[in-house]
Amino acid sequence: MIENNSHFDSTELLSVDDLLQSLLDKIDSDFLHTETLEFINQFQLSQNIKSSSNLFFDLNHLDQNKDINEYLRIVNENMLNQSKKYFLGLVKTIEDIKKSSVFIKTPILKYLYIAHLFIFKRFLPKVFIFKKIPFIKSLRICSQAEIMGRLHYSGFRILQFEKLENNNLHFFLVTRDAEPKKEKIQEGLFIYLNRIGKDGKLFKVFKIRTMHPYSEFIHQYLIQNNGFDGKGKIKNDFRTSGWGKFLRRTWIDELPQLINVLKGDMKIFGIRPVSESYFNTLDQAYKKERIKFKPGCIPPYLVLSENSSKNEVLNSEKEYMKKCIENETFWLDLKYTFISVYNILFKGRRSL
Repeated sequence: MIENNSHFDSTELLSVDDLLQSLLDKIDSDFLHTETLEFINQFQLSQNIKSSSNLFFDLNHLDQNKDINEYLRIVNENMLNQSKKYFLGLVKTIEDIKKSSVFIKTPILKYLYIAHLFIFKRFLPKVFIFKKIPFIKSLRICSQAEIMGRLHYSGFRILQFEKLENNNLHFFLVTRDAEPKKEKIQEGLFIYLNRIGKDGKLFKVFKIRTMHPYSEFIHQYLIQNNGFDGKGKIKNDFRTSGWGKFLRRTWIDELPQLINVLKGDMKIFGIRPVSESYFNTLDQAYKKERIKFKPGCIPPYLVLSENSSKNEVLNSEKEYMKKCIENETFWLDLKYTFISVYNILFKGRRSL
């Protein structure tokens, strides 16, 4: 369960019980009836909501929609037209699917089952050749991070997203916050990120995806709800996939940056290529100094600091830039590159 400290005004809501009971009366399936009763019990325990006039409710699982973004866009539009503020729904995530499977409890079959989910339900539905095929597209399942990201992308702010205790399901309560975004999302294995380069030039850094799609849209949500740990990273950040963690540990996710080196946007060793949002948090004097240097694939903190906390990373970059001014940059970079490789291979230094 995700700890959520969000609060919202429930005084506008009347009584959700009558709405839910009317929906229950229309359901013939005993399974759905039981499932919904459990949902009501958990919902009432989690939030003291007492109205339905301001609430849009859908018992169909969000993940069952062929086009989740289009469905959420329509919901957003209807809520605006009907002056409804809250959207309450159910969703089955890939984490829920794994927990409900008997295979996940069998030592050998567990890994075959996980591989099956990844290949046929996560990877193929995103590949350009297959994602247009209706059958392949219908197989797709979404992670918790992706569902939450899609909700924010579609103009909703998450108030609560929690697992039902006795069902392999999650329920979510969101409020309409804005119009859905229209920017194109990269969902494939290979992605690019807009970063600040030398002379303040914006360029695309190529990487292998390690986070679930749409994860970037819940970055601020996680900061507000989870805060940071001692290393300056978000606490309980569940956005990185299992195989993504492996790629980061082995630095494989950084290999596509060699394309940027060949293009001349980056070099092998140097300061990190950072996003505009991060760059704008730096003080003005440091920003002017930083854009004098070309970013690198291997960052200075691997050589000039003992850990990868936010302050240590920043201080190591400042020390590196100072050394570049005092020394021949080529030989300094070559020396630091060999030290970095040694630290990665023999001291277990990891990617941020």
